[in-house]
Amino acid sequence: KIDYSSIFGGIALVSIPIIWFLYHFVSEGTSSTTIGKKLSHLSIIKKDGGKISWGQAAVRSFLSIFEDNIIAPLCIWMTRNNQRIADLLVGTLVVNREKLQQIEFRPTSAVFCFHDYRRVEFAQIQKASLHKFGMVQHLKIQGTGLNGHPLKLTIHGQFQRSQLDILKNELIQRYQIFIPERIIVWRLLLTLGALVLLILGIAMTIYVTTLQ
Repeated sequence: KIDYSSIFGGIALVSIPIIWFLYHFVSEGTSSTTIGKKLSHLSIIKKDGGKISWGQAAVRSFLSIFEDNIIAPLCIWMTRNNQRIADLLVGTLVVNREKLQQIEFRPTSAVFCFHDYRRVEFAQIQKASLHKFGMVQHLKIQGTGLNGHPLKLTIHGQFQRSQLDILKNELIQRYQIFIPERIIVWRLLLTLGALVLLILGIAMTIYVTTLQ
């Protein structure tokens, strides 16, 4: 008699690591990130800057099969640049691509340098606005680039609120612009919708309970 449960179990045991590897390999090789990292504004770069190679993506993806447990957090906590074993072997870093590393202010222009080595350079800053909801803040800057075309930049401030406040004050003082504060409407509506659903759920539970 054929034991199908053992066959399916064996197939699952082999296929899960393969699917895990292919997902990370393709994601990191093509876009230097994964869905989870992208939602957290994280990106994988070479230690000296630039996009990682397919070889680096392959090593990271293969070792992640063995590292995604207590090993990875411990290694990240113990290393200076918060690197996993795979990062140490292939020379890569996981950085917050939205976090500012340096800002170069000039009389009419400014250069924003990020941790993933991106540079956004404004020839002129024309206006800005601060969008906020609770602890979440986004500073949206508009102006013109070096080629004279319109340029927009959004700086997220969930984890660097004090830096965002300093930047806002610098823009006001240096370029004499007014920065209005606006509520992030979609977050407000989402919160109100969740609250309404919660109230309806509680009311329905109470109603059903009284009928019993």
